[in-house]
Amino acid sequence: MPVAPRFFLTSALNQVRMQKPTKFWALPLMFLAVMAASVACSGSGAKGGVNDTIYLESGVKYLYMNKGEGLAVDSGSQVVSHINLMVGEDTIWNTYNPEDKLEFTAKVTSLIAGFDEAVMFARQGDRLMIVIPPELGYGAEGRPPVVPPNATLLFDIDFLEVEAPAVASEEN
Repeated sequence: MPVAPRFFLTSALNQVRMQKPTKFWALPLMFLAVMAASVACSGSGAKGGVNDTIYLESGVKYLYMNKGEGLAVDSGSQVVSHINLMVGEDTIWNTYNPEDKLEFTAKVTSLIAGFDEAVMFARQGDRLMIVIPPELGYGAEGRPPVVPPNATLLFDIDFLEVEAPAVASEEN
């Protein structure tokens, strides 16, 4: 891999990590860094460490900005998260305010196909940048007026809490 994209990606990640809460002027830079890294890399040679871009067969790409040690997300897990969704340079959805959180049930609260797929690789304490191609996002229709047709989506998601899936009780 060429040196420039990895250096650019690492610099952008470090700049965003130093700021809490995330400064949203830095996220367009992060988006460009993720895109540059994805163009420079080929295949799925990453081992899933921090700053390694991971490629799924579907076309979804993600990288760990922080690796947690909590409970892994499983189908049916209750997840509490902060999310920032960007399209191009525009933030279109943000729950990074302390009082705002997104709660969902993995693989049950179906948001979009690419999101559903990527969150299954996370655990409590992880922070992921997820790049979702249009066909696994809002597709050719988009969600006017906010998401244009054929938009690539960039999610910045912080997994605050993960609860194990509820076990269905057996009836005798």
